[in-house]
Amino acid sequence: MLNITTNNYFNYKQTISTKHDLDVLAGMSYTSRQYDYSSAAGQQFPSDAYQKLINAASKTGASSSSTSSTLLSYFSRIGYVYNSKYLLNLTGRIDGSSRFGTNHRYGSFFGISAGWIISDEYFLKDLKWLNILKIKAGYAGNGNDRIGDFSAKGLYAGNAPYGGQAGQHPTQLANPDLKWETTYGSDIGLEASIFGTGFPLR
Repeated sequence: MLNITTNNYFNYKQTISTKHDLDVLAGMSYTSRQYDYSSAAGQQFPSDAYQKLINAASKTGASSSSTSSTLLSYFSRIGYVYNSKYLLNLTGRIDGSSRFGTNHRYGSFFGISAGWIISDEYFLKDLKWLNILKIKAGYAGNGNDRIGDFSAKGLYAGNAPYGGQAGQHPTQLANPDLKWETTYGSDIGLEASIFGTGFPLR
């Protein structure tokens, strides 16, 4: 088995005047996986001391297989904070998987989230027991490529001999329109810390 993974990104942060904070991240990742498998069996060994196939009087079977997949992703996130209490995040990514058909190899997925640190508002500033009170909500899409490595390809097997000659036969038809499974989800939450019990992340 051979796995190759690389991740690269850059992050830019900038405070614009005293009320605007910008945080931008962009990057890419690449994953390649190659798996090869072979097995063989034998019977009638001279004794238990012999454990190599070459010592078997009868070689009874052999099999082999190979599979591989590649995933290439580009991703980004833009975070904006106004006056240290209004938060907005935009995310996006493009994923390309070798497991899908040629017509839909890439999928695009986006998300948005927002937050409001209510405890920083003037009408709650005098509450000494309230450390932080924050409400947040988000909506995003997510892709799934958990299928067989060659699910979209036309496949053949070379184990169809005929008349003493080697032969092959089809085992799977190609599906160039096989595409990403996409799910969307939303969430809303409330974070609070009182009496100095700890601070949630902003």
